[in-house]
Amino acid sequence: MAYVTAWLVPQRIIMTYSYGVTTAADVQENMHIMAPMVEEGIPFIHYITDGTDVTRNDLSLKDLKGIFGSMEKSPTMGWTCSINPNGMQRFLSAVIFQFAGMRGRSFASVDDSLKFLAEGDETLPSYEELAETYAAWRQSLVLEPEMS
Repeated sequence: MAYVTAWLVPQRIIMTYSYGVTTAADVQENMHIMAPMVEEGIPFIHYITDGTDVTRNDLSLKDLKGIFGSMEKSPTMGWTCSINPNGMQRFLSAVIFQFAGMRGRSFASVDDSLKFLAEGDETLPSYEELAETYAAWRQSLVLEPEMS
């Protein structure tokens, strides 16, 4: 999988855009990238992971159990929002959230997750500001080709 992880809103919302094939190694690497971001963030830190352009998941339940079962839960974390237009993938995300003891929700679009966060956390910018920030962030991405 190729992905980009960065602050959408500095110290408040971490955004990951993923594309291609997802593997356990990719997920673990991304979690290592996020760990210092969570440490420097201001509670509550929300996380949006956009898997809209993921073409295949090469993750087994054993992989997921190992990754999320060993994950330290940070008291500074707010909501984790998983974006996937596929209903089955949203269901699997909900199961993972439950298993990992995370506050998580699955959405069909980034727009839906931004509305949810803006309505639920009044310390964040408005939905309109978040949507504008996301559009600019997404347009600025320089995507690396996937490694075979």
